[in-house]
Amino acid sequence: IVTLKAVLIPVTITLAVTPTNAAPGQVVSMIATVTPTIAPATAIEQNPTGSVIFYDGTKILATVARSAGANNTATAQFLFSTLPAGQNTLTAAYLGDLYYDSATSNAVTIAVQDFTITPDPTNPPSDLDIVKGTSGQASFTFTGLGGFNGQIAVTCSVPTQVK
Repeated sequence: IVTLKAVLIPVTITLAVTPTNAAPGQVVSMIATVTPTIAPATAIEQNPTGSVIFYDGTKILATVARSAGANNTATAQFLFSTLPAGQNTLTAAYLGDLYYDSATSNAVTIAVQDFTITPDPTNPPSDLDIVKGTSGQASFTFTGLGGFNGQIAVTCSVPTQVK
């Protein structure tokens, strides 16, 4: 008796992300390339099939079908514009198929710039009412996220007076 054991072709998956420093709402392109580590036999599928899952940390961003590429590769692309502010660690995972093994990509860290505004605890608990002819004050702390160091404009609007 001869026992045959199927062995899946090992692959590597490489994740490319652009840009790696994004403004809030900016589209980020993630391209995962799946490459067999050995050339497949001519009688089997030449490019890995199936899907790639894109992650931000452990959160699934999308599952994308791959497209056949040159030299037995396969690629999957995902465009995303709602990454949270701060540092995000992105990865991609190939699920494998009948011939090719599964794999996880390199991690790419992307900084999404933004800021937070935190009211000072000494501020009034609700609206700041200012009587005509006087002034008022409220304090806020602005904290940059993802490398944000741009200017922030603060504008106060006076509501329309009813006569």
